[in-house]
Amino acid sequence: MRRESHCTYCWNKGHNRRTCSGLTDWYKETALEYKEALKPWGAKHYAEAYTKRTGLDLDGNFVGKPKQERRATVKKCSWCRSRYHNRRTCPERAEWLENKMQENKRYRYTIQERAKALAIGVGSLLSTTRYFWTEDSEGETHYDAHQILGIIEKIDWNRVTCDNASLEKVVTVNWVNCPTDDYRASKGMGRREEQQILASLLRPDQQFKGWDIDVVGYSDNPTAGMPENWTTKKAKFEEPKMGTHWK
Repeated sequence: MRRESHCTYCWNKGHNRRTCSGLTDWYKETALEYKEALKPWGAKHYAEAYTKRTGLDLDGNFVGKPKQERRATVKKCSWCRSRYHNRRTCPERAEWLENKMQENKRYRYTIQERAKALAIGVGSLLSTTRYFWTEDSEGETHYDAHQILGIIEKIDWNRVTCDNASLEKVVTVNWVNCPTDDYRASKGMGRREEQQILASLLRPDQQFKGWDIDVVGYSDNPTAGMPENWTTKKAKFEEPKMGTHWK
């Protein structure tokens, strides 16, 4: 636990020496004492120090903005606003991270077991429908629907978390009979694209609606590239925006 800062002049907590009101009052009192003792050098020195901190002269007249004006602040945790620790050591944030890790463990375990049971993963053959321009035998172009086939070449398992079931594109697919350019099929065939995790690997309540992709060929090693202890491995999660987790 981080120790709360304190003033080195009065030793009270919640401010420092530069913003200590006790030290400011001492400068004023000392300047007046030197003035009464007819010691102009000392009076001038402490009067200037007082004015520098407050912007006032010894009679209370405003003579300018304080040169080192600074509001006394108390550092607080940006997660729970406690004064006794920071965000890195916040126990509430630690509890939130632990809950997210448990949720992520269950999520990844589901994907891992379904990939093994369904033999869907790296090496699987996919099929979908794509619209693109093609030329007929007479040289005329048409924008029609075509069935294309693709092979899953890679899955970036470390980017798969419970936060990105329908957003993060982690699967690299090589669509072998899809034109490189939708507008000029003559440029060649074959296109690599990143896709979201296949819906078939998720629980029904986690599946999302989107581009329909069918699995038409299965994999001999669906979890290829999956790190060891992947289900319990640490992951990065999107933390709540400032204030949304406060009560």
